Amino acid sequence: MVSTGGTSFKEDIYRLDRTVHVIVGTPGRILDLAYKNIADFTKTEIVVMDEADKLLSIDFQPIIEKILHYFPKERQIMLFSATFPITVKGFKDKHIPECKEVNLMEELTLKGVTQYYVYLEEK
Repeated sequence: MVSTGGTSFKEDIYRLDRTVHVIVGTPGRILDLAYKNIADFTKTEIVVMDEADKLLSIDFQPIIEKILHYFPKERQIMLFSATFPITVKGFKDKHIPECKEVNLMEELTLKGVTQYYVYLEEK
């Protein structure tokens, strides 16, 4: 199930009335579902954060900390990101002290990758 802000909360309630094995969502919506006792995360064994550098930035980290209170203490947390700034290290040390790290980049930039940008008028 995908649950994001700006979509129907009633639809989320209806979908969670059935068994859901995976929820993909934005931090605010996941916190809302947990806080309002609509989603029960007490038996959830795995928490995955993609773009962890953004999710653990100063803007989102307080929300992520609140969300984790709704999950069991014994859980696996997986963090995925192209970059891991110091804010991620602080979170990792606190919540995943014995984590395994996999680094697929040998250099700061990937060879053969070129980035382009285009200015567009907003309409």
